[in-house]
Amino acid sequence: MTLPPMTLRPMTLGSILRTRWRRITAGAVLNFGSALAGVAAVALFSHALTAPAMDPRAVDLWQAAGLGLLLIGALFGLGMASQSLIVGAGHAIVHDLRLRLVRRLMATEVETIDGIGSARILSTLTKDVSMISQAFNSLPFVIFGGAVLICGYGYLVWLSAVYALALATVTVLVVFVARRLAVRAKHYRRLARDADTRIHEAFEALIRGRNELRLSRVRRAAFLRDDLQPAVEEARRQESTADLLGVLTSNVVNAAVLLTILVILVLKQGLGVGSLEQAAAATTLILFIRAPLAGLIGSLPHWLAGTVAVRSVESLALATQTAEPSLPPAAADWSRLDLSGLGYRYPARGADAGFAFGPVDLSVAQGELVFIIGGNGSGKSTFARLVAGLYPPQQGSIRFAGRSITASERDWYRQHVAVILSDFHLFQQALAADGEAPSTEAADRLLRLLALDGKVRLTDGAWSTVSLSQGQRKRLALIAAILENKSILILDEWAADQDPDFRRIFYMGILPLLKDQGKTIIAITHDDHYFDVADSLYKMENGALTRIHGGGDLRSPMSFQREKGG
Repeated sequence: MTLPPMTLRPMTLGSILRTRWRRITAGAVLNFGSALAGVAAVALFSHALTAPAMDPRAVDLWQAAGLGLLLIGALFGLGMASQSLIVGAGHAIVHDLRLRLVRRLMATEVETIDGIGSARILSTLTKDVSMISQAFNSLPFVIFGGAVLICGYGYLVWLSAVYALALATVTVLVVFVARRLAVRAKHYRRLARDADTRIHEAFEALIRGRNELRLSRVRRAAFLRDDLQPAVEEARRQESTADLLGVLTSNVVNAAVLLTILVILVLKQGLGVGSLEQAAAATTLILFIRAPLAGLIGSLPHWLAGTVAVRSVESLALATQTAEPSLPPAAADWSRLDLSGLGYRYPARGADAGFAFGPVDLSVAQGELVFIIGGNGSGKSTFARLVAGLYPPQQGSIRFAGRSITASERDWYRQHVAVILSDFHLFQQALAADGEAPSTEAADRLLRLLALDGKVRLTDGAWSTVSLSQGQRKRLALIAAILENKSILILDEWAADQDPDFRRIFYMGILPLLKDQGKTIIAITHDDHYFDVADSLYKMENGALTRIHGGGDLRSPMSFQREKGG
């Protein structure tokens, strides 16, 4: 689907509006026609009511009624047409914005996403997009209110310059007060937005920590007291204050309308300014523009909230790319994968001094089976992310298929790698290498091989269920990775959730089978009983990688135990 161009950096409400400027312009033109019809109807009715019957300027009742019906019809018809265009444009803008944000998010490096945090991203995709949507939903009120004010002021200037000046004075005063109130409301909306992010963080902890919360009444009470309740209370307080300022703005508009009529009364009856017909026409016009003026001024908080939301979206610093570039074909025969001086450092946070990984050197041949061992926090998962191309190395280089993998080559390189990390996600849809649904026969063979044929089946390109135990979900994730037919498979503690019998099947049956098919496998493992299955064995410790054995230096697990004095 091709989306209209959008200025992505910096993004503002104005730049977003320009993506649908033709429809909005057409709607605005029709809106002016509708406003002119409304003001003309007000002028016609005021003149028909106040002109003396013997006055030559008096309008015949039935002529006035017929013309009035035509003007009302024009007001209604043009208004519906214009607002349909503008409402449609607003919804199309929000539709495009959602897709663009998702595309930008998918184009953003995993390293950046991990740094932002899922809570803030979810808050942006829900709360911020909703606020931007509300801003564009108020667009018809803004345009119609502006059109009515322009046409109404034009008529009032023609009717009485003094009355027009009185209305303009009150309007400027109202707009000034309303803008000050809206600026304050914007401040409170921003504070409420920050509280929403904390609420999303608490919700995420609530779901992820459901077991720990269920087991501890003390922790449940502390979670409510210290994490969730303060954030919810802060959001309630700031949003209530912002909404009260919005209500105050509406009441200011209502009061200003009556104040303007009072001013006209004083001008006519006290100072003798204008005729009775002019005063009646001005009063009727003011009552007519009250609702559009209220809609126009009432939309200010939504626009300011939308501005806050747009700035929040931009502060994420997501990738500006929104379309997948074409890539060269995958390398079928690539010989070697070489890591040279690969290094990465996590920044210090508070008392945490950070963690330095590398420099690491490693050379893996196509079709090789490599095991990586090491304790918790040794750098194994960072190694997996770097080798998979999920994190860009901060030093050193990756060379694959005779090509140096720079930033521009990284996406091409990633098309050769399938990875199952400890925090993997299992999608319902299954895909083959060409992006189409895999064959049912191939899926059934793998389901039988990994003992899932009695629990899962492939139907219309999707798994019948992904609601499985963690060990079974890992098996299904492995099947999905195999069906994608990538040449490199990285497994992070894949066998940790399998029972002993299936571990043996995995190491003695599945891994050799994949190796025979030409797959290059890098497996992070602790299962020392199966070390001799690997072609090469490396140990990760404090971010450094040491070779234990490889090539012709293959030994049994027992020999390793004896070497270590076990």
